Amino acid sequence: MTPQLRAEVPVTLYLFDVLAVDGHSTTGLPYLERRSLLDDLVEQGTRVQVPPFWTETTGEQMLALAREHHLEGVVAKRIDSKYQPGRRSPDWIKHPLRANTEGIIVGWLPGSGTAAGGIGSLILAAHDDDDRLTYIGGVGTGFSSSTRRELRVQLESLERPTSPLAVAAPARETRGAHWVDAVLVGDVEYREYVGGSLRHPSWKGLRSDKVPGEVGLPGRH
Repeated sequence: MTPQLRAEVPVTLYLFDVLAVDGHSTTGLPYLERRSLLDDLVEQGTRVQVPPFWTETTGEQMLALAREHHLEGVVAKRIDSKYQPGRRSPDWIKHPLRANTEGIIVGWLPGSGTAAGGIGSLILAAHDDDDRLTYIGGVGTGFSSSTRRELRVQLESLERPTSPLAVAAPARETRGAHWVDAVLVGDVEYREYVGGSLRHPSWKGLRSDKVPGEVGLPGRH
């Protein structure tokens, strides 16, 4: 990376662990010892940083803090745990934060394989700040086989020749889509909403108590 590029697009590398020092493996050392070594190796204030960690607090407190600062979640590690290359360990637990939002169904993509005969995924939308129907992402997980088939039957009766979106969706995400009238609202669990799209969404079910006009962008309704 050139100095000019570093100035234009500043990047920070965060280091969470150290596996060797001066050619000697540290994977067998307890986590707190490895973190102490890491702190000694990295000069804070540079583009390479070691994030803080806490031991005198509860998991609930850390999750609340992560939610307050709009972070993805928390990783809990036993302070005496060794580093185990190539395998997941119960000594380290990742707890991602998830949220729920409503989405208006504006289209669907056919399923394949075990999902053949049903929907593969749903195309979702919401009203932006100017009340325009805007794409917010697709959801393809969280469905049972029967739900996929039932939704396909229901949506086929609502099909229309063109997209109901006022703000066009990315073509790569909607190629081969069957567009429908924007009358059904669903509940979706997701990790975060970035770049105009839901990350890691999972379908929770239809919301018969909601009407499309009540559905705003994730985090704004």
